[in-house]
Amino acid sequence: MKKGISACAYVWISIVGILVVLLGFAGTTVYVDPLFHYHAPMEGLEYPLYDDQYMNDGIVKHFEYDAVITGSSMAANFKASLFGELFDTHAIKVPLYGASYCEINELLEQAFAHNDHITHVMRALDSTMLVVDKDTIYSSNRPEYLYDDELLNDIEYVLNKDMYFKFTEYVFTYMRLGGKSTNFDVYRNYSGSYEYNGQRLKEAYRDQRTERVDTLQQLSEEEIQLLTENLEQNVLALVTAHPDTEFYLFFPPYSVLYFDDLRQKGELDKMLDAHEEAIKLLLPYDNVHLYSFFDNFDLTCNLWNYSDTLHYNQDVCDVILYNMASEEGLLTEENYEDYLELIRFFYNEVDYDGFLYE
Repeated sequence: MKKGISACAYVWISIVGILVVLLGFAGTTVYVDPLFHYHAPMEGLEYPLYDDQYMNDGIVKHFEYDAVITGSSMAANFKASLFGELFDTHAIKVPLYGASYCEINELLEQAFAHNDHITHVMRALDSTMLVVDKDTIYSSNRPEYLYDDELLNDIEYVLNKDMYFKFTEYVFTYMRLGGKSTNFDVYRNYSGSYEYNGQRLKEAYRDQRTERVDTLQQLSEEEIQLLTENLEQNVLALVTAHPDTEFYLFFPPYSVLYFDDLRQKGELDKMLDAHEEAIKLLLPYDNVHLYSFFDNFDLTCNLWNYSDTLHYNQDVCDVILYNMASEEGLLTEENYEDYLELIRFFYNEVDYDGFLYE
């Protein structure tokens, strides 16, 4: 009479079976590497790019490129192909939604650490994030195990069921559906996902408009220090370290409603003073090309360009790129004071009530 499998053998068979399954999951994730943690995209696979927090780090480490477009969501609607055409580069676009200057700087540091032939960086400098601590991190769900060099904590990537079905298995599902690898015109581009209706935006803003205050806020010495440290650590350190790279920096052109909101709250002059301090810090560097479009009033006052008071569509991004290529909107030592005088006058004196209630 044959004896059944012993309890000990059964345990070992079960362990081996589990290990084979786990190794299969891990091996598939390492081979496909949907987050590009270990290598560039594999030939023959099509990769959907859609999560900046999880994918940007791998993109800057392993993709081939000589130019980087980055910033917060203010950089998301740019077309890398148009930048490449205008500046003769092969660009990637790696926006990081809601990111501080510190977070964007860390991403660029990774790019320079893994790529020694970056010729151009185009970067949005959000005015809303100028006066913050230099070490500010806004991302609360950043997968740190992807950002460090520790192999042990990669188990959270290669042996994580949720990660497998969200990213690894989705590559195969995406291919079965006929998907092609996302290009850097489309990656994180939200322009087609929102309504750009100037009348509705105006109506929505009127409904929540703040009552105007009498007290005007001033930029303090402490805030100037915060701004200075923020720019020195998170922008100028890389500018100085890479003198052969051309840095195209720009202040995103928020809508006129943003400036009205500041004026209503008594914060407009304070923001413009911070803007001036930033310009003075950035202009002296030969490899910095600093742009602002606050004085493009046809753009900022056309609410059909905006989905809210801040976010603009892809058409605006195209205008910015063409202007950069022709040096329109370029700030220099010779013109920045006239530029500041103009925007101070306009955004303080414009008839906001007439604009909003016409």
